[in-house]
Amino acid sequence: MLLFVKLLAPVLAGGLAGAVTMYGVVSSQTSTPDNNPANQQILTYGD
Repeated sequence: MLLFVKLLAPVLAGGLAGAVTMYGVVSSQTSTPDNNPANQQILTYGD
């Protein structure tokens, strides 16, 4: 039991924290944008 508390518990807690952090980063990077950037006009000819 002492081995679990001193060695395995911090490893499991760190792994869980890392997994949650990576999920947050990946989900925020792959979310759809609010608007389509391709709809914006890039060049304007003769205003």
